[in-house]
Amino acid sequence: MLFIECSALKGKKANISLFNIIGHLVRNLELKEGYNALQQLDLDGLSEGMYMLRMMDEKGGFIKSKRIVISK
Repeated sequence: MLFIECSALKGKKANISLFNIIGHLVRNLELKEGYNALQQLDLDGLSEGMYMLRMMDEKGGFIKSKRIVISK
């Protein structure tokens, strides 16, 4: 489980996407208005390795990206 701090989004609609190293979308989380500042993204079933987490606003504008490494 990955916990994501989303308070910078100020409760507005947003999208959180997780991509594998070759750019395939492996997880997606759509945030509706009024969500909690701390969100959870299920990582079960994903292989060890590097991933890219990308946060976009409701209009598709870039907010933030972060490299994530999964090790078991």
